[in-house]
Amino acid sequence: MPLSRTSSSSSTEVAGFVVERQLGRGSRARVFEATQLSLQRRVALKLLDGAPVDGELCWPEHPRVVSLYAAGPCEQGYFVAMQLVRGTSLAEAPRRALLPLLEDVAAGLDAAHRAGIAHGAVNARNVLVGEGRAFLSDFGLGEGEATQAVDLADFATLVGELLELPPPDGPPASAAAIVAEARRRVGPGRRSRWPLGAHARPQGAPARRSLALWALAATLVAGVATLVVAMSRGSSDQVPAPLDGAVTLGSSLPSSGARSVDCDDGSPSGSSEPCLVVQTRLDGRPVVARSDGVIRRWALRDARGDLALEVLRRRGAGTYVVARTSARVPGARVRVLPANLPVRAGDLVGLAVAPGTAVGVRHAAGATTARRLGPADLPPGEFDSKARGEELLLRVEYLPGQTWRPAGLLTGRRAALAPEGRTLDSLELHPGVSVAAVSAGGRVAADLEVDGRRIQRLFVAGAGPAGRLGSLYTLRVRFGRPILRLLWRNPSGVVSRDFSAGRRGLVPID
Repeated sequence: MPLSRTSSSSSTEVAGFVVERQLGRGSRARVFEATQLSLQRRVALKLLDGAPVDGELCWPEHPRVVSLYAAGPCEQGYFVAMQLVRGTSLAEAPRRALLPLLEDVAAGLDAAHRAGIAHGAVNARNVLVGEGRAFLSDFGLGEGEATQAVDLADFATLVGELLELPPPDGPPASAAAIVAEARRRVGPGRRSRWPLGAHARPQGAPARRSLALWALAATLVAGVATLVVAMSRGSSDQVPAPLDGAVTLGSSLPSSGARSVDCDDGSPSGSSEPCLVVQTRLDGRPVVARSDGVIRRWALRDARGDLALEVLRRRGAGTYVVARTSARVPGARVRVLPANLPVRAGDLVGLAVAPGTAVGVRHAAGATTARRLGPADLPPGEFDSKARGEELLLRVEYLPGQTWRPAGLLTGRRAALAPEGRTLDSLELHPGVSVAAVSAGGRVAADLEVDGRRIQRLFVAGAGPAGRLGSLYTLRVRFGRPILRLLWRNPSGVVSRDFSAGRRGLVPID
């Protein structure tokens, strides 16, 4: 299962993920720490020799289940991108922590069964432990039969082996019942990791005073938390007025009839498909920019997860992404986010939706949306032909007439007089036109040179001085302009930046 490298240097890229280091290896798979380029997200990337037994993964969404981000065929066989849990497996967990961790596993497994999903390989290696909690992983990646009955039998065996208990009497009703019976059999001699647990409670008057103080503290904390949540909910449900002088595109973010859905109009989970959603018609509201300007803000209702706002431009029969900005949106009624994106007359705006992410929509007469299934970094393709009578709960604010300027840009005399720095790599785009990655003054930048003169320097956001260049290469050509990708390896992970390059300048795509 060889790994292919990018076109210019040492970085290894698989299905839009930059591979960092190997975390583990099994009989038919290897697991790597990697960075998802489209979202700048750290993941655990599992590469399998072939596709799963059932051909397609069914993966539940639950706090005690490792999140599935993406999966599919690749040059190396089949990839599965998952939540990166830093820690160990259940097999290496300390004995005193086993019961609470097994309760975590039971909660995730029972939730999967309620959703009609079987695991197929419940064992200690497929349970990851991080920050004191357990996460069940690798749904559908086992080689044996995947049924709920087999799952419960395997889980009962796992509990018995870890806690040195005899098998339960009769078939268990649920994973939670297995752990409850194990807790009863273990008895008061086994210490719990919880300091106030039933099996570690101190005796006597000091214990009662301690419990009273803990109860008082818990009551105060709960009261403050309730107040904070109530305040945040009240404020987050308010739709702010647009910026002064701004023109709005899309929804006014009404709350009536709003619902949160994935790209297939279902409940979001790790196995949901990614997509791009675009409002193409909305009665009484503009959806197409009428003049050139700069997008300064975007607002969402009932969205959560990894999203990107994209500016879309039509050229011939295709629709292309010309600018984007990404964000991780926590669950909130209304979320307002800053932006700095160029927009031209005739441009549309849309949302790139990652697996496990929800967008807010509602049924609306005279409204239609279009969707294109697939990762955000795929080449331009056709949108689906199904007209959806829905309103995408996205509002974009742009200031017409403003000139867009990316952060960290030097032009003209300032670019020409900037320190030379150290050239790390360079690409010739056209005769006499080249782009170089340079390190200067403790910062990393991309320099555009025409006929030997530097006409622009664009500093690379997020590229730290302690890192090193991963690669600089041409990703694709759009509108006759090369799209370049610069990968920078910080000690904490990879930073990826894309640029549209021409004789007049470099334009960051994200």
